[in-house]
Amino acid sequence: MDYKELCCKIIDSHDGLVYVTDMETNEVIFANKKLLQVIGKNKAEVFGKPCYQALQDKECPCEFCTNSILSENKYYDWEIFREDMQRYFVLHDKLLILGDRKFRVEVGTDITDQVLEKREIKNKLNMEKTLIKCIDTLNHENDVNKAINELLKIVGETYDGDRAYIFERCEADNTVSNTYEWCKKEIVQQLDSL
Repeated sequence: MDYKELCCKIIDSHDGLVYVTDMETNEVIFANKKLLQVIGKNKAEVFGKPCYQALQDKECPCEFCTNSILSENKYYDWEIFREDMQRYFVLHDKLLILGDRKFRVEVGTDITDQVLEKREIKNKLNMEKTLIKCIDTLNHENDVNKAINELLKIVGETYDGDRAYIFERCEADNTVSNTYEWCKKEIVQQLDSL
């Protein structure tokens, strides 16, 4: 096994996404197995094709292409959301010069799980802050009607709603009535008609 073959095997065994393009032609000259698996293509569909076509299914270079900002001295790190895959990736790009040719080396990692976990934690924190704000409002306001209206405002604004209601059920005549309502300024209240 020669050095080139050994390098390819090592990169193919990497769990991240790796590819190399010729920066003059955008031609993909290498893509590891993991990348091919993630994009659902084989070598024949990728190798020798422009990266924007083979990897992004575009007809012209990507508007987010990093070729013009790459250097040999350090990686350029960035993130992208692939709409077609519904996945988030962090990418590390670097300029590689061999002889008189320039290549872009890109190493990517799927960070979708981390992004979604972070979003879920942020949502839970916002919900807890809202709950504390509601409890504090109910605890410090002596006027029950004012407290309930403020609570509805907090809930409506937190969830970017147009309005928030409280309906009360009357067991005696089996009806439901809108007893409290908060609305954004430009929204017409429905309290008296519901």
